[in-house]
Amino acid sequence: MIVDPRYKDQLLKPEQKIIGHNRICDLISKYNEQSVNEHSMENIPSSATTSTSSDSSRKSTLQNFFKNVLRSSDRDNETFDDKKEKEVRLYLAENVVSQNTNVISWWKANIVRFPLLAAVARNLLAIPATQVTSERLFSTAGNIVNEKRSRLCSENVEMLSFLHVNSK
Repeated sequence: MIVDPRYKDQLLKPEQKIIGHNRICDLISKYNEQSVNEHSMENIPSSATTSTSSDSSRKSTLQNFFKNVLRSSDRDNETFDDKKEKEVRLYLAENVVSQNTNVISWWKANIVRFPLLAAVARNLLAIPATQVTSERLFSTAGNIVNEKRSRLCSENVEMLSFLHVNSK
């Protein structure tokens, strides 16, 4: 609900707002890690080059390389965490949009302002809502189980209901 700019966190209690904020930040981190892993797999060279230097110099070079990578990744993580927190705070500080606003269009228009949140919203908002209402499903089950079929076991009723609803 937080990624819906029509509501954001306005309907949540204070303790739920904190939990929601933390979950959104966790999702941003998760999607960022997935993105980094996909990009790093693309950049791996197919064949390794070998040098003619001694083993000790190779070890020290390799150690220096990993130290530099770890230092830069620590700096990047701090920067990323700051960006993530700032982006979530800015998004939540803005006023909610009108109820008639198309949420998908809003995120497309604001992807430059909120790139990290837009990635989360794209994934969360892509989940389709259910298309079969519970009333329709129960009326279908009521049509299947009648006086002539009153002895059907529950598994068969479920299977017949599933087939009836999905055959359309």
